[in-house]
Amino acid sequence: LDDSAPVAAERAVAMPEDTPTLILLSGADPFDQEYSPRPPVPLMAEITTLPTAGRIYLPATDDPVGGPAAHSQPVGAQELPLPLPGGRIWYVPARDMAGDGVASFEYRVVDAAAQASP
Repeated sequence: LDDSAPVAAERAVAMPEDTPTLILLSGADPFDQEYSPRPPVPLMAEITTLPTAGRIYLPATDDPVGGPAAHSQPVGAQELPLPLPGGRIWYVPARDMAGDGVASFEYRVVDAAAQASP
């Protein structure tokens, strides 16, 4: 059997207007869950596109809920794809944005075999 790529979990997040939100990005590897004799291999999320509106910030390494204020610069396009070992990011919406589907970004998950899925 061939190892298949892990699958990123689709996320839709509701948040109050103008409020930074900590988001956990995750996925699953059905092949490893079904056929691997060893404990599950940890998956790592990677941001592949920036938000269409708003900004992404990395959590502080010593405080995963420290908030985006602890960071001077948002994640930039030159950093993509951006590995996220903990799978967490802060999303700061664009000012006065409200409603369904006002912003989106993409990520994938990578397993130990460096296989990825969008």
